[in-house]
Amino acid sequence: MANSDALLLAIDFNSLASFLAYAPSVALANETGVPLKILPYQTTARRVIKNHPSEEAQSHFENRDKYVTMDVERYIRVNGLDVKRKSSEIDSSLASKALIVANDREVGAAVAGALFAGLWNGSLDSRDPEAITLVAHQHGVKGEVDFDSIDLNQSRTILQDVGVFTVPTYVWGGEVFHGREHIPMIRWLITDRNSEVPI
Repeated sequence: MANSDALLLAIDFNSLASFLAYAPSVALANETGVPLKILPYQTTARRVIKNHPSEEAQSHFENRDKYVTMDVERYIRVNGLDVKRKSSEIDSSLASKALIVANDREVGAAVAGALFAGLWNGSLDSRDPEAITLVAHQHGVKGEVDFDSIDLNQSRTILQDVGVFTVPTYVWGGEVFHGREHIPMIRWLITDRNSEVPI
């Protein structure tokens, strides 16, 4: 778990919203000098409600999903991210374990960025432990990556205990923020609470 002086970011490697949050989060950490601790939080796609008693409610959920997809795709375009895979094509288990090891070596942010890029541009096989290990080694992890010894449920439980239930989620100063849209508020909390509060 990140210490109280670090900005915690919970991500899932098969979440485009998490991928979009990565670069501005690193930029925020560099700007403010606050350490960034990126932790894996595996999620599953929200199931579409079947046979819901209210057709109006079902329509609401479907329209919300369509908007979220449209919004993410819009930001992918304007940020120039190279995305050639669908979320369903990425198994985030090995990458999540590699991130835990990278955090122990204090190179978590660098490894996370490389994993995000490779998984989404199609150059990295999410189910190939040798390929995932190679990326980790190329970005500062020394020694063996023993995937079998790493329990992702432990990281998940720690994050849930502080209020994480989706990704991307930030934790700063005991407060929880869901979504990268809260970066201006987090910056305000970190740097100067006396200035005008960001909308």
